[in-house]
Amino acid sequence: MEGDSETKEVKRRPLIITILMLILSVGLMYYYIEDAIFFFSKPEPKILGDADRLSTDRLEHNSYVSISGIPDPRMLKGDSYVYFFFTKTFNYYMFMGNSNILVKEPMESNRSRKEEGLDTGPRVGRLIKFKKYFNQRELAQAREFFAQKLRRNFDENGAVLIVGERPFGDFMTPVIYLILLGVLFYNIRDIIRRFSQPRG
Repeated sequence: MEGDSETKEVKRRPLIITILMLILSVGLMYYYIEDAIFFFSKPEPKILGDADRLSTDRLEHNSYVSISGIPDPRMLKGDSYVYFFFTKTFNYYMFMGNSNILVKEPMESNRSRKEEGLDTGPRVGRLIKFKKYFNQRELAQAREFFAQKLRRNFDENGAVLIVGERPFGDFMTPVIYLILLGVLFYNIRDIIRRFSQPRG
């Protein structure tokens, strides 16, 4: 009977797999850390005022802000992104008299704003510095368009304003983070158990 119980002992996965899963979960948590911080930030936007008076030192990375200004009517239709079961297409444009901010706004939001006569109203959303923007290829294409086609260049210390992104808005962020935390602690516990068991 004792021999049977020994043969039925559950075979553990290789230690290298546990270590790789641990490293992967830590890496992904680091990748999503700014999204998690933004999700839990204050739900009231910081009012930055008129874009034509806004200097780069007031552009705080990963903050929720409101910026007013007259948009340049010349804009770039950007890439489309799939969000679960629907697709979002964004417009990219600048404010008149401002070279610090690239505005990224969902096309349907931009269209409804014009229909309601609110085109000069404040843009509210998430502010991300150029150097830390998560899609540098997309940013480079937008900046190249405005530089070559419109002769407008951005300040290197500027930022992207993603209209519509707000704290407590995308609930997939905490869900993903909780899953990654679960994977992290599971693999830490597995490693601790491996090295705490007596060696026969």
